[in-house]
Parts: sequence; C-alpha cells; structure tokens
Amino acid sequence: MFLLNFVLNYLSIYLSIYLSIYLSIYLSIYLSIYLSIYLSIYLMHKSYTFSRTTCECAQSIFFIKKIFHLYAFR
Repeated sequence: MFLLNFVLNYLSIYLSIYLSIYLSIYLSIYLSIYLSIYLSIYLMHKSYTFSRTTCECAQSIFFIKKIFHLYAFR
C-alpha cells in the first residue's frame, strides 16, 4: 500500500510538471504564430485604402482565425 501511494504521488507530480511545461510551450508557440499572422494581415489591411483588396484581406483574417481555432482547440 505504501508503494502504491508513493508511485501515485510520483506520477501525479510528474504529470503536473510535464503538462504545465508542455502547455506553456504549446500555447506560447501557437499564440506567437497566430499573433504574428494576425498582426501582419491587420497592418496590410490598414495600409491599403478601402477597396476590393481590403475586403479580401478582411476575409483572409477571418479565414486564418477560423483555421487556428479549428487546429489549436481540437
């Protein structure tokens, strides 16, 4: 019983440390990629005048946000 308790405590500590490190790295990488793409498209959108190109750019921002949410939160 003591050995089982020791193993379960060790596994819970190991998993909590592993998951916290993994999630922090995963979230930082994907959020940095998402923010860089979003900001670059947003700045391109701001640099153009209101024309057909900006409508396509706004549609691409929505499309990239949709892809990111489908991929990152599956």
